[in-house]
Amino acid sequence: MKQLLHYKNGNALSYAEYGDKNSYPILVQHGLIASISDYHLFDRLLEGGYYLICIARPGYGESSAYSMNNIAEWGDIVSILVDELKISQFDVLGMSSGAPYSYAIGHKLPDKVRNIFIFSGIPALYDERILSYWP
Repeated sequence: MKQLLHYKNGNALSYAEYGDKNSYPILVQHGLIASISDYHLFDRLLEGGYYLICIARPGYGESSAYSMNNIAEWGDIVSILVDELKISQFDVLGMSSGAPYSYAIGHKLPDKVRNIFIFSGIPALYDERILSYWP
């Protein structure tokens, strides 16, 4: 079900919830051409009983167009949603261009993010261990 959260300066953040709200939550960061309505991509996660929260970045869907000062600001915006939903721990799934947004959430909320999973996106090249695998 799609929802709207209003945050600073009257901006709105659109998100959709799928699955069992009493199950373990996964915040989904969509790719460039995907949307929060593409829940069919997550059939296996939903069959596994997970609670998915798909978040539309600024300018996508019904989320307000909002120029962030930098990608880290996405973590600030999502932290408002996490607090609103009273989520204490969760995983993050980033697809394609959603990868940097996933890292921003992990950077902002390291005590709440258990795992970050990236599907077909740029790896965490800020991490020296991961960077060592790249030529």
